[in-house]
Amino acid sequence: MKIVVTGVPGTGKSTLAKALGKKLGWDVLGANEVVKKRRLWKGRERGALVVDMRRLGREMGKILNGKKDVILEGHLLCEIKLDADKIIVLRTNPKLLRRRLSARGYPERKVNENVMAEALDYCTQRAEMNYKRVYEIDTGKRAGKSLEDTLRVVGGKGKTFKPGGISWGKELEREVSRGNF
Repeated sequence: MKIVVTGVPGTGKSTLAKALGKKLGWDVLGANEVVKKRRLWKGRERGALVVDMRRLGREMGKILNGKKDVILEGHLLCEIKLDADKIIVLRTNPKLLRRRLSARGYPERKVNENVMAEALDYCTQRAEMNYKRVYEIDTGKRAGKSLEDTLRVVGGKGKTFKPGGISWGKELEREVSRGNF
């Protein structure tokens, strides 16, 4: 089985993918690692690499080809089509996400962009454009719960995790009213 774990930065993709890989005994591959190792960027913008998405899609496709049980993780993976069996979009309450990203030292502008992307369901919407079997997991609870929920999805019991079950509409209204966007 090929699983993609995606979501905005700070939702716990790397942590969950590593725990899932360990639990299942599967390989885990991060898109950021591939970008850096294979130099898949076009330049820099505001201090961050601008990834060549076509090249990333081709490289990830090559990596997946011939693999049986693997987990791919990365925030950009919602943007490209890959031959994957299940796509898991990690979601985190924008208030908690803001705290996580600020603790990482993200500039305020980048924090706001990512919190807005989360509040607007950006990764879920993009994933639904590119994939058929998309699921959402709320990572704002205890870490073990996110892994349990993901294992349910992987095990074929993910009906309750279909897109649309997580909404941050009220949080979005609060952020806007505070002038954060």
